[in-house]
Amino acid sequence: LKPELHTELELGVDARFWDNRIGLDLSIYNKQSSDLIIPLDLDPSTGFTRTTVNAAEIENIGIEVGLNVTPIRRKNLEVTGNINFTKNENTVKALAPGLEQFAILGIFTDLGSYAIAGQPYGVIQGTPIERDAAGNRVVASNGVYKAASEISVLGDPNPDFSLNYGISVNFKGINFSALMTYVGGGDIFSTTPSTLMGRGILAETDFDRFIPIIAPGVKEDGTPNDIQISSTVHYWQNGGVFQPEMRIYDGSFIKLREVSLGYALPAKYLENTPFGSASISFSGQNLWFRALGFPAGGNFDPEVLSTGVGNARGFELMNVPASKQIGGSLKFTF
Repeated sequence: LKPELHTELELGVDARFWDNRIGLDLSIYNKQSSDLIIPLDLDPSTGFTRTTVNAAEIENIGIEVGLNVTPIRRKNLEVTGNINFTKNENTVKALAPGLEQFAILGIFTDLGSYAIAGQPYGVIQGTPIERDAAGNRVVASNGVYKAASEISVLGDPNPDFSLNYGISVNFKGINFSALMTYVGGGDIFSTTPSTLMGRGILAETDFDRFIPIIAPGVKEDGTPNDIQISSTVHYWQNGGVFQPEMRIYDGSFIKLREVSLGYALPAKYLENTPFGSASISFSGQNLWFRALGFPAGGNFDPEVLSTGVGNARGFELMNVPASKQIGGSLKFTF
Protein backbone atom coordinates (compact mmCIF):
# COMPACT_ATOMS: atom_id res chain seq x y z
CA LEU A 1 0.00 0.00 0.00
CA LYS A 2 1.03 3.58 -0.69
CA PRO A 3 0.10 6.45 1.63
CA GLU A 4 -2.94 8.54 0.80
CA LEU A 5 -2.04 11.94 -0.62
CA HIS A 6 -4.02 15.15 -0.18
CA THR A 7 -3.27 18.46 -1.88
CA GLU A 8 -5.36 21.54 -1.28
CA LEU A 9 -5.50 25.08 -2.62
CA GLU A 10 -7.41 27.48 -0.40
CA LEU A 11 -8.06 31.21 -0.69
CA GLY A 12 -9.55 33.08 2.23
CA VAL A 13 -10.57 36.51 3.45
CA ASP A 14 -10.98 37.59 7.08
CA ALA A 15 -12.23 41.17 7.28
CA ARG A 16 -13.69 43.44 9.98
CA PHE A 17 -15.48 46.76 9.44
CA TRP A 18 -17.27 49.52 11.32
CA ASP A 19 -15.48 49.11 14.64
CA ASN A 20 -15.81 45.30 14.40
CA ARG A 21 -19.57 45.49 13.98
CA ILE A 22 -19.35 43.69 10.65
CA GLY A 23 -17.20 40.62 10.18
CA LEU A 24 -16.71 38.58 7.03
CA ASP A 25 -14.98 35.19 6.76
CA LEU A 26 -14.69 33.73 3.27
CA SER A 27 -12.92 30.55 2.22
CA ILE A 28 -12.79 28.90 -1.21
CA TYR A 29 -10.97 25.58 -1.58
CA ASN A 30 -10.10 22.82 -4.00
CA LYS A 31 -8.92 19.60 -2.40
CA GLN A 32 -7.54 16.68 -4.41
CA SER A 33 -7.18 13.27 -2.75
CA SER A 34 -5.39 10.37 -4.43
CA ASP A 35 -4.38 6.80 -3.63
CA LEU A 36 -7.26 6.56 -1.19
CA ILE A 37 -7.18 3.28 0.71
CA ILE A 38 -10.35 1.21 0.42
CA PRO A 39 -11.46 -2.33 1.29
CA LEU A 40 -12.21 -4.33 -1.85
CA ASP A 41 -14.24 -7.54 -2.07
CA LEU A 42 -12.59 -10.54 -3.74
CA ASP A 43 -13.91 -13.68 -5.38
CA PRO A 44 -13.85 -16.35 -2.58
CA SER A 45 -12.27 -18.75 -5.08
CA THR A 46 -9.02 -16.78 -4.61
CA GLY A 47 -8.88 -18.01 -1.04
CA PHE A 48 -9.71 -14.60 0.40
CA THR A 49 -12.88 -12.51 0.58
CA ARG A 50 -11.42 -9.01 0.95
CA THR A 51 -8.25 -7.03 0.35
CA THR A 52 -7.13 -3.45 0.89
CA VAL A 53 -5.90 -1.35 -2.03
CA ASN A 54 -5.16 2.18 -3.20
CA ALA A 55 -8.07 2.67 -5.53
CA ALA A 56 -9.64 6.10 -5.61
CA GLU A 57 -9.12 9.75 -6.49
CA ILE A 58 -11.64 12.28 -5.18
CA GLU A 59 -12.03 16.00 -5.74
CA ASN A 60 -13.75 18.36 -3.28
CA ILE A 61 -14.54 21.92 -4.34
CA GLY A 62 -16.35 24.18 -1.93
CA ILE A 63 -16.98 27.55 -0.37
CA GLU A 64 -17.63 28.66 3.21
CA VAL A 65 -18.95 32.11 4.04
CA GLY A 66 -19.55 33.55 7.49
CA LEU A 67 -21.07 36.98 8.16
CA ASN A 68 -21.45 38.57 11.60
CA VAL A 69 -23.31 41.84 12.08
CA THR A 70 -23.84 43.86 15.28
CA PRO A 71 -26.34 46.57 14.33
CA ILE A 72 -26.93 47.70 17.92
CA ARG A 73 -24.18 48.15 20.51
CA ARG A 74 -25.02 50.33 23.47
CA LYS A 75 -24.20 50.39 27.16
CA ASN A 76 -27.05 48.03 28.16
CA LEU A 77 -28.05 46.53 24.84
CA GLU A 78 -26.19 44.57 22.15
CA VAL A 79 -27.78 42.71 19.24
CA THR A 80 -25.70 40.42 17.00
CA GLY A 81 -26.73 38.33 14.01
CA ASN A 82 -24.68 35.77 12.13
CA ILE A 83 -25.03 33.71 8.97
CA ASN A 84 -22.89 30.78 7.86
CA PHE A 85 -23.16 29.28 4.36
CA THR A 86 -21.38 26.09 3.30
CA LYS A 87 -21.36 24.35 -0.07
CA ASN A 88 -19.20 21.39 -1.09
CA GLU A 89 -19.21 19.40 -4.31
CA ASN A 90 -17.28 16.15 -4.38
CA THR A 91 -16.61 13.91 -7.35
CA VAL A 92 -14.94 10.54 -7.70
CA LYS A 93 -12.41 11.38 -10.39
CA ALA A 94 -11.00 7.89 -10.93
CA LEU A 95 -10.79 4.36 -9.54
CA ALA A 96 -8.17 1.69 -9.93
CA PRO A 97 -7.71 0.32 -13.47
CA GLY A 98 -10.41 -2.24 -14.25
CA LEU A 99 -12.58 -1.06 -11.34
CA GLU A 100 -15.75 0.76 -12.37
CA GLN A 101 -17.27 1.04 -8.91
CA PHE A 102 -17.07 -0.32 -5.40
CA ALA A 103 -19.57 -0.61 -2.58
CA ILE A 104 -18.90 1.63 0.40
CA LEU A 105 -21.77 0.02 2.30
CA GLY A 106 -24.21 -2.68 1.27
CA ILE A 107 -27.68 -2.34 2.83
CA PHE A 108 -29.44 -5.10 0.89
CA THR A 109 -28.30 -7.25 -2.04
CA ASP A 110 -29.58 -4.64 -4.53
CA LEU A 111 -29.14 -1.46 -2.46
CA GLY A 112 -26.15 0.37 -1.08
CA SER A 113 -23.74 3.30 -1.06
CA TYR A 114 -21.21 3.32 -3.89
CA ALA A 115 -18.18 5.11 -5.24
CA ILE A 116 -18.48 5.41 -9.02
CA ALA A 117 -16.09 7.25 -11.30
CA GLY A 118 -17.65 10.49 -12.49
CA GLN A 119 -20.31 10.49 -9.76
CA PRO A 120 -20.47 12.17 -6.33
CA TYR A 121 -18.97 10.03 -3.59
CA GLY A 122 -21.45 7.72 -1.86
CA VAL A 123 -24.30 7.78 -4.38
CA ILE A 124 -27.25 5.51 -3.56
CA GLN A 125 -27.68 2.63 -5.99
CA GLY A 126 -30.62 0.27 -6.13
CA THR A 127 -33.26 -1.23 -8.40
CA PRO A 128 -35.27 1.51 -10.14
CA ILE A 129 -38.67 1.33 -11.77
CA GLU A 130 -38.49 0.44 -15.46
CA ARG A 131 -39.13 3.39 -17.77
CA ASP A 132 -39.89 3.81 -21.45
CA ALA A 133 -37.87 5.96 -23.85
CA ALA A 134 -39.81 9.06 -22.75
CA GLY A 135 -39.08 8.45 -19.06
CA ASN A 136 -42.57 7.24 -18.10
CA ARG A 137 -42.85 4.57 -15.44
CA VAL A 138 -43.86 1.18 -16.82
CA VAL A 139 -46.79 -0.61 -15.19
CA ALA A 140 -47.05 -4.41 -15.36
CA SER A 141 -50.28 -6.27 -16.14
CA ASN A 142 -51.20 -6.43 -12.44
CA GLY A 143 -51.17 -2.62 -12.13
CA VAL A 144 -47.92 -2.55 -10.16
CA TYR A 145 -44.77 -0.78 -11.32
CA LYS A 146 -42.30 -3.07 -13.06
CA ALA A 147 -38.80 -3.23 -11.61
CA ALA A 148 -35.85 -2.66 -13.96
CA SER A 149 -33.48 -5.53 -14.68
CA GLU A 150 -30.33 -3.74 -13.41
CA ILE A 151 -29.48 -1.46 -10.54
CA SER A 152 -28.66 2.21 -11.16
CA VAL A 153 -28.10 5.45 -9.26
CA LEU A 154 -31.22 6.42 -7.30
CA GLY A 155 -29.94 9.49 -5.48
CA ASP A 156 -27.10 11.62 -4.21
CA PRO A 157 -26.96 11.81 -0.39
CA ASN A 158 -24.65 14.84 -0.37
CA PRO A 159 -26.52 18.08 0.47
CA ASP A 160 -26.36 20.90 -2.06
CA PHE A 161 -25.61 23.41 0.71
CA SER A 162 -26.27 24.24 4.36
CA LEU A 163 -27.19 27.57 5.93
CA ASN A 164 -27.04 28.43 9.63
CA TYR A 165 -28.38 31.70 10.95
CA GLY A 166 -28.56 32.91 14.51
CA ILE A 167 -29.22 35.91 16.69
CA SER A 168 -27.95 36.95 20.13
CA VAL A 169 -29.43 39.72 22.29
CA ASN A 170 -27.86 40.99 25.53
CA PHE A 171 -29.82 43.44 27.68
CA LYS A 172 -28.88 44.34 31.27
CA GLY A 173 -27.63 40.85 32.12
CA ILE A 174 -30.35 39.07 30.14
CA ASN A 175 -29.08 37.00 27.23
CA PHE A 176 -31.26 35.49 24.52
CA SER A 177 -29.93 33.47 21.58
CA ALA A 178 -31.42 31.30 18.85
CA LEU A 179 -29.96 29.22 16.02
CA MET A 180 -31.73 27.92 12.92
CA THR A 181 -30.46 25.60 10.19
CA TYR A 182 -31.53 25.12 6.61
CA VAL A 183 -30.13 22.25 4.55
CA GLY A 184 -30.92 22.08 0.86
CA GLY A 185 -30.89 18.78 -1.02
CA GLY A 186 -29.33 15.46 -0.14
CA ASP A 187 -31.31 12.32 -1.00
CA ILE A 188 -32.27 9.83 1.71
CA PHE A 189 -33.43 6.23 1.41
CA SER A 190 -35.95 6.25 4.24
CA THR A 191 -38.04 3.29 5.40
CA THR A 192 -40.05 4.96 8.19
CA PRO A 193 -42.27 7.31 6.14
CA SER A 194 -42.62 4.87 3.24
CA THR A 195 -43.65 2.03 5.58
CA LEU A 196 -46.14 4.21 7.44
CA MET A 197 -47.53 5.42 4.12
CA GLY A 198 -47.81 1.87 2.83
CA ARG A 199 -49.73 0.81 5.94
CA GLY A 200 -52.17 3.70 5.60
CA ILE A 201 -51.14 5.32 8.89
CA LEU A 202 -50.09 8.79 7.71
CA ALA A 203 -52.56 11.64 7.35
CA GLU A 204 -51.80 11.73 3.61
CA THR A 205 -53.76 8.46 3.21
CA ASP A 206 -56.93 9.90 4.78
CA PHE A 207 -59.22 9.42 1.78
CA ASP A 208 -61.94 7.03 0.60
CA ARG A 209 -59.91 3.82 0.35
CA PHE A 210 -62.66 1.96 -1.51
CA ILE A 211 -62.09 4.08 -4.62
CA PRO A 212 -59.76 2.29 -7.09
CA ILE A 213 -56.44 3.88 -8.01
CA ILE A 214 -54.64 4.00 -11.35
CA ALA A 215 -50.86 4.34 -10.99
CA PRO A 216 -49.39 7.12 -13.18
CA GLY A 217 -47.41 5.65 -16.06
CA VAL A 218 -47.74 3.52 -19.18
CA LYS A 219 -48.42 -0.13 -19.78
CA GLU A 220 -45.80 -2.40 -21.30
CA ASP A 221 -47.27 -1.81 -24.76
CA GLY A 222 -46.70 1.94 -24.38
CA THR A 223 -50.35 2.96 -23.95
CA PRO A 224 -51.42 5.04 -20.92
CA ASN A 225 -52.06 2.93 -17.86
CA ASP A 226 -55.73 2.27 -17.13
CA ILE A 227 -55.43 -0.72 -14.78
CA GLN A 228 -57.39 -0.17 -11.57
CA ILE A 229 -55.93 -1.43 -8.30
CA SER A 230 -56.86 -1.00 -4.66
CA SER A 231 -55.36 1.73 -2.53
CA THR A 232 -53.73 -0.99 -0.42
CA VAL A 233 -51.88 -2.45 -3.40
CA HIS A 234 -50.88 0.99 -4.70
CA TYR A 235 -49.49 2.41 -1.47
CA TRP A 236 -47.94 -0.87 -0.32
CA GLN A 237 -46.34 -2.04 -3.57
CA ASN A 238 -46.16 1.09 -5.73
CA GLY A 239 -45.73 3.57 -2.89
CA GLY A 240 -42.38 2.42 -1.64
CA VAL A 241 -42.33 -0.78 0.41
CA PHE A 242 -41.44 -2.94 -2.62
CA GLN A 243 -39.94 -0.21 -4.82
CA PRO A 244 -36.58 1.15 -3.59
CA GLU A 245 -36.83 4.11 -5.95
CA MET A 246 -40.05 5.23 -4.25
CA ARG A 247 -38.33 5.23 -0.86
CA ILE A 248 -35.93 7.98 -1.92
CA TYR A 249 -36.82 11.38 -0.47
CA ASP A 250 -35.37 14.87 -0.76
CA GLY A 251 -33.58 15.52 2.55
CA SER A 252 -34.06 19.33 2.57
CA PHE A 253 -35.14 20.62 5.98
CA ILE A 254 -35.37 23.68 8.20
CA LYS A 255 -34.80 23.35 11.94
CA LEU A 256 -34.89 25.54 15.04
CA ARG A 257 -31.75 23.99 16.40
CA GLU A 258 -31.37 25.80 19.70
CA VAL A 259 -32.93 28.54 21.83
CA SER A 260 -31.52 29.76 25.14
CA LEU A 261 -32.43 32.42 27.70
CA GLY A 262 -30.23 33.36 30.64
CA TYR A 263 -29.78 35.99 33.30
CA ALA A 264 -26.62 36.94 35.19
CA LEU A 265 -27.11 38.75 38.51
CA PRO A 266 -25.24 42.10 38.58
CA ALA A 267 -22.03 42.05 40.64
CA LYS A 268 -23.27 44.81 42.96
CA TYR A 269 -25.89 42.46 44.42
CA LEU A 270 -23.19 39.92 45.34
CA GLU A 271 -20.78 42.26 47.13
CA ASN A 272 -21.76 41.09 50.64
CA THR A 273 -22.08 37.42 49.68
CA PRO A 274 -19.50 34.64 49.28
CA PHE A 275 -20.37 34.37 45.58
CA GLY A 276 -18.38 35.86 42.75
CA SER A 277 -21.16 35.38 40.19
CA ALA A 278 -24.64 33.91 39.95
CA SER A 279 -26.62 33.06 36.84
CA ILE A 280 -29.62 31.06 35.67
CA SER A 281 -30.33 29.79 32.18
CA PHE A 282 -32.85 27.75 30.22
CA SER A 283 -32.27 26.14 26.84
CA GLY A 284 -33.93 23.85 24.34
CA GLN A 285 -32.61 21.91 21.36
CA ASN A 286 -34.42 20.50 18.35
CA LEU A 287 -37.58 22.39 19.28
CA TRP A 288 -39.09 22.50 15.78
CA PHE A 289 -38.31 21.24 12.31
CA ARG A 290 -39.91 20.77 8.94
CA ALA A 291 -38.77 18.11 6.47
CA LEU A 292 -39.55 19.75 3.14
CA GLY A 293 -39.24 16.62 0.99
CA PHE A 294 -41.08 14.15 3.26
CA PRO A 295 -44.81 13.62 3.91
CA ALA A 296 -45.80 16.20 6.54
CA GLY A 297 -47.84 13.60 8.42
CA GLY A 298 -44.72 11.57 9.15
CA ASN A 299 -43.11 14.35 11.25
CA PHE A 300 -39.77 12.90 10.14
CA ASP A 301 -36.40 14.45 11.01
CA PRO A 302 -33.96 13.95 8.08
CA GLU A 303 -31.00 14.17 10.44
CA VAL A 304 -31.96 10.80 11.95
CA LEU A 305 -29.89 8.36 9.89
CA SER A 306 -28.81 4.75 10.37
CA THR A 307 -25.29 4.25 9.07
CA GLY A 308 -23.50 5.73 12.10
CA VAL A 309 -19.73 6.08 11.96
CA GLY A 310 -18.37 5.61 8.45
CA ASN A 311 -18.30 7.15 4.99
CA ALA A 312 -21.77 6.06 3.88
CA ARG A 313 -24.71 8.38 4.38
CA GLY A 314 -28.29 8.80 3.21
CA PHE A 315 -29.95 5.73 4.76
CA GLU A 316 -32.67 5.61 7.43
CA LEU A 317 -33.86 2.16 8.48
CA MET A 318 -36.73 2.53 10.98
CA ASN A 319 -34.68 4.60 13.40
CA VAL A 320 -35.83 5.93 16.77
CA PRO A 321 -37.58 9.30 16.17
CA ALA A 322 -35.83 12.56 16.98
CA SER A 323 -36.50 14.08 20.40
CA LYS A 324 -36.60 17.55 21.90
CA GLN A 325 -34.25 18.48 24.71
CA ILE A 326 -35.19 21.10 27.28
CA GLY A 327 -33.13 21.96 30.33
CA GLY A 328 -31.90 24.63 32.67
CA SER A 329 -29.03 25.42 35.00
CA LEU A 330 -28.28 27.50 38.08
CA LYS A 331 -24.61 28.48 38.50
CA PHE A 332 -22.66 30.08 41.34
CA THR A 333 -18.93 30.84 41.57
CA PHE A 334 -17.02 31.66 44.72
